[in-house]
Amino acid sequence: MIRAEIERSGARILIAHSLGSVIAYDMLQRRELQDPDTHTLITCGSPLGWLTIRRGLPGDAHLSVPEPLHWQNFHANGDPVTGGVGLAHVVTSGSLLDARVSNGVAAPHDAVRYLSQAPLADTVVTRTAAS
Repeated sequence: MIRAEIERSGARILIAHSLGSVIAYDMLQRRELQDPDTHTLITCGSPLGWLTIRRGLPGDAHLSVPEPLHWQNFHANGDPVTGGVGLAHVVTSGSLLDARVSNGVAAPHDAVRYLSQAPLADTVVTRTAAS
């Protein structure tokens, strides 16, 4: 269903929060998101930093970013899902850029808080202009 909607919409930029980032990464590894028009993955609050999560996915316990995909990951201090850290330290091939944002202390994993961050909006604008 996800792949069909991406193809139907012609999405070039995918934004995935939390478990959505695991689903998107799994689809990348299975080559289900190889549409040449999809060039950017933006993840927020991703649990892919957890070894337990990565072990359940195809491949080894490290992340592999297929070229020429641009992957930007956002993580927040206090987010219990990310442990307050990014994903670049578990990438073995390709590249991933991490960015720390401040979602406050009340709901640091909240999707709306991630999506309202200026750096995330800037990434969307920049990546849209680059295509």
